[in-house]
Amino acid sequence: MWATWASNANFVGIFFYRGIIHELNRPNAGLSLGFNFRWILKQLAVNDLILNQKMSSCETEACTLNTVKDIYNAWSQSGSEFKYGYSGTLDNKIKEALSLVHPEITKRFYGCGVAVPEKLQGQNVLDLGCGSGRESFVISSLIGPNGHVTGIDMTEDLVKVANEYIDYHKEKYGIEKTNMEFKLGYIEKLGEIGIGGDSCDVLVSNGVINLTPDKKAVLAEAYRVLKTGGELYFSDVYCSTELSDDVRKNQHLWGQCIAGTLWWKKLFDMAKEIGFSEPRLVEVAPVPICNKQYKDLLGDARFLSATYRLFKLPDKTSTSAILQYQGDIPGCESAFRLDVRNIFKKGELRPVDGTVATIITTSRFKDNFKIIQNQVINPFDYLDELDAGGNRPVDAYSVE
Repeated sequence: MWATWASNANFVGIFFYRGIIHELNRPNAGLSLGFNFRWILKQLAVNDLILNQKMSSCETEACTLNTVKDIYNAWSQSGSEFKYGYSGTLDNKIKEALSLVHPEITKRFYGCGVAVPEKLQGQNVLDLGCGSGRESFVISSLIGPNGHVTGIDMTEDLVKVANEYIDYHKEKYGIEKTNMEFKLGYIEKLGEIGIGGDSCDVLVSNGVINLTPDKKAVLAEAYRVLKTGGELYFSDVYCSTELSDDVRKNQHLWGQCIAGTLWWKKLFDMAKEIGFSEPRLVEVAPVPICNKQYKDLLGDARFLSATYRLFKLPDKTSTSAILQYQGDIPGCESAFRLDVRNIFKKGELRPVDGTVATIITTSRFKDNFKIIQNQVINPFDYLDELDAGGNRPVDAYSVE
């Protein structure tokens, strides 16, 4: 026990020491000594919280929720040990929008990917667990004057920071009419903050659902507020197996998005039970466990970040079909990636099953595809398609 305490205390000491050195090296630090002392007192409180949650456990959902809230409130004031990386491919507009996000927002980002899907112009978007608003601000630059994005988070300090930087991002993105807002609330209880049923086109979330004890409630609320054809596009951390109770009770691993991770197969079970389409995998990235103490506790469990799409589809689904992507989704001119197994190249005729056909024909992507409702192909239409594409076959024979 003492060895564990010493290890954790050493971590906190280093964290605290680095923070003090950073603060005292600020320009004019000597002229604002009072501020520095206030910062030091605040940092002591933050470090005390970190040390306490590294050494304790939670037995109830309420305890877990409060612990997560305390951790992220503390991190929002002082920065965190949470580090992230991203190696996926991003549209240039998203890259540019990310580069313009204020540093005070990016340093408070605790996600595990980039949860910004395609074709958001004019959409009503809800950001579940928005934190300080990084994704929401990027989305505000993509939805145009007729779109709207609402960020929801339970962490009061993060919501406060997000609201403070609305005007900054309006100016950076050239937005005349405000198309973004941030609300304090729980993503398991969207009705309590006025989010009505069938009111949203797209929901996004980044590294948040794993932090909620009641994930089924989150997904059920997401389904309720989505319009038919709407999409939940979210990045989160998943595990390869069921986790032990000892792991589930570890407060520090909750804050690191590990103790609350869902066994990936259970996502499919929950989605089916609630009414969503089968989850469509968009991308993955490994989440290695480098701390020996936690590696021993976690055993053979593996972790990764995954981005999924869930769609709210009508009760009656389409039959199998042939789809032809027109190449007119901004940022996806050469190909559109629905998921890792369904990548539609411009002009290519691609047979799909009934579920994918229903996703395309009922979602915001329906106008970007030519749809042949079944696989009975008119041979004359097909010959005309080949001819139009400059691929007319050699004549079989001719009648003179």
